Amino acid sequence: MRHEGTRGEQLRSLGVRRSREESVKTMNQESQGDRRVSQLNRGGLLQRWSIPVFLGLAVFSTVLLFRVLQHQSTEVVRGMALQGTAIQVATISAFRELYTTEVVSVARKHGLEVTHDYQGNPNAIPLPATLTNQLNSYIEAKRPGAHVFLYSDYPFPWRQPRDPSDSFAIAALQALRQNPEEPYYRFQHFEGRPSLRFAIADRMTQSCVDCHNSHPDSPKRDWNVGDVRGVLEFVRPVDDDGPINVLTAQNQLTGWLAIGAVCLGAGLVGLFIAIHRLRRSDARAHAINADLRSLNEVHGKRVVSTRDIKRP
Repeated sequence: MRHEGTRGEQLRSLGVRRSREESVKTMNQESQGDRRVSQLNRGGLLQRWSIPVFLGLAVFSTVLLFRVLQHQSTEVVRGMALQGTAIQVATISAFRELYTTEVVSVARKHGLEVTHDYQGNPNAIPLPATLTNQLNSYIEAKRPGAHVFLYSDYPFPWRQPRDPSDSFAIAALQALRQNPEEPYYRFQHFEGRPSLRFAIADRMTQSCVDCHNSHPDSPKRDWNVGDVRGVLEFVRPVDDDGPINVLTAQNQLTGWLAIGAVCLGAGLVGLFIAIHRLRRSDARAHAINADLRSLNEVHGKRVVSTRDIKRP
């Protein structure tokens, strides 16, 4: 009887030990399942936030791309305007110099008067500065909005209305006196239109010095060759240039097409990725739930079996 009792106790002890081992194993499996569920929940959170984040990045990239294309188009337009205006101003300056040396000097030798008040006098021709200002009227008539100005802070009495009167003219005089070799320009609205105002130094030549230092109405009589007497300015509108408008339109169309293509492609890719991940997550969730149900069923059966073994 003692032997049978001892054997029964050994069997019960073995059953309890096995039950404990299986319970620990089941708990470990459940813990692993909980971790998998937790990871799935985190993955689901990422899935929920991935679409808004992706859309935000797509919008930001689109705006950035548009701004870059717009900036490049603006720079191209301004570069073309600067190049063309620099050539025009250099041409006008060269014409003034040629007129002074080849026309004015010869006319004086032949007894003709060179004066600002030449109209109505058959024996007079205009001064170089007067001719330049007359050129402004012709340019403005041919191309409204375009101007050529010649002004100084030491004007003759009959030139008083041409004194610099706005911030650009004053800044141009100051800048060109400090650095007469470099042009001074600014993109701004002039007479209600977006324009390029381009100015270069009007420097004294020997014939200019001889005239200004000897004329009785000259406001300054100590000029030297090379001094910056004033400013030669050309105003060029930048809103009606045919080639520039065509280039701008082409750049804008190309930019919009590129933006549309990028957004469409990115949207389709993002939608495909989101749907694919959601499907995978759903399948994983079903698989984990099935595993948890199986583990719970096994754990319940083995707990009941252990309790039966413990009974005396």
